[in-house]
Amino acid sequence: MRWWSCTAAAYADGVVVVASHRAQTDHSARGRTALLALAGLVVGLVAGLGGQGTLAFWTDSDTVRSGTFTTGTLDLTVDAHTGTTTYTKTELAGARLVPGESIAAVVEVGNGGDAPFTWSASAVASDQRGTGLTYELVPGGTVQGQRAAYPRNQTCGPPAAGYVRRVEVGSVRQTLCVVVRLPQTADNTVQGKDGYALTVTLAATQALS
Repeated sequence: MRWWSCTAAAYADGVVVVASHRAQTDHSARGRTALLALAGLVVGLVAGLGGQGTLAFWTDSDTVRSGTFTTGTLDLTVDAHTGTTTYTKTELAGARLVPGESIAAVVEVGNGGDAPFTWSASAVASDQRGTGLTYELVPGGTVQGQRAAYPRNQTCGPPAAGYVRRVEVGSVRQTLCVVVRLPQTADNTVQGKDGYALTVTLAATQALS
């Protein structure tokens, strides 16, 4: 009687797998099917074992952490007073003006923060007893005239040509000139009045370029 044999070897990572099968000569469909199934199993086993050697990779990782951040400040200073929200300008007080006189003073606008800014100025006058005094604001202006003797005639000169209300960090301070006057048209009813108060507000806006 004659026998058929089928042997296969698979090598994967140093492991030898041997599949062997002996069968009688069988020309039936069942015999041929069994042989084909055995051959397919061996091929699949070889393919599966052959790919196992590529699954292992080395890996590594590192971590980077930032330092501590601190936000900056926008700080408009008045006469070099940093962080001050209310400041009294003594040169604009107790003047005892008579009709036709005026006094002026300069407020210096500086930058004590970390970003350049543009600025604006506005004012509100309180005159509850009716002194008749008026005011004027001149950004970039300078004081002109004299206040040492009668008649006091101080006023504010205009800003320099091309003046822009922008203050860089650490740059020279800019000026806001303020004038307070009693017009020549003031009548006798305003004599001896007091209580006039002027509140000037300076506002800074960060410059984005």
